[in-house]
Amino acid sequence: MQQPVVVRSVDGELVWYPPGNSGQALALSERGELSRLQATAGARRAPLVFAVPGADVVLREVSFKASEKRHIAGSLPYLLEDEFAADIETLHFASRPVSRLSLGVAACARARMSEWDELLDELPELPNWVPEALLLPWQSGELTLVIGPENV
Repeated sequence: MQQPVVVRSVDGELVWYPPGNSGQALALSERGELSRLQATAGARRAPLVFAVPGADVVLREVSFKASEKRHIAGSLPYLLEDEFAADIETLHFASRPVSRLSLGVAACARARMSEWDELLDELPELPNWVPEALLLPWQSGELTLVIGPENV
C-alpha cells in the first residue's frame, strides 16, 4: 500500500507528516504548507489520511454468528452499549471486516467528530479517518510505543 500523507490535530492545530518523514510535524498554519501538502499528495498519488486522536476512539473486535451477519451493522451499537458510559445515540460507530465472522469496530463521540470536521473544513477532502494507533508500524511479537511530552 502507498504510504499515506497523514494530517492530525495537535492541541487544536493541524499538522502534517510527509511520507517517510521521521522528523517534526509541519504546521499547516505556516505559509505554503497547505500547498506543499496538496502537491505532495498529488505527486505521490498517496492517500490523504486524518489521524483521529487515539484517546478519543475506542477500538474493539466483535465476533458474531453467521445467522447474525445480515443485521450486524445495525446492531453493533447495542451489542457494545454496556462498554460505554455515554449514551450510544451520541456515538458514531464504524466497522471493517477482520474475518468472515468478526468486525473491527471504532466508536467515537459524534461531537468530537463534528469538531474535527470543522477543523478540517479548509483542507482538501480527507476521506480516510483512521485512529492513530492503526497507523503505527506493527509486526507480530513486537510492541510499538509513541512517547509524547505528556503521554505514552
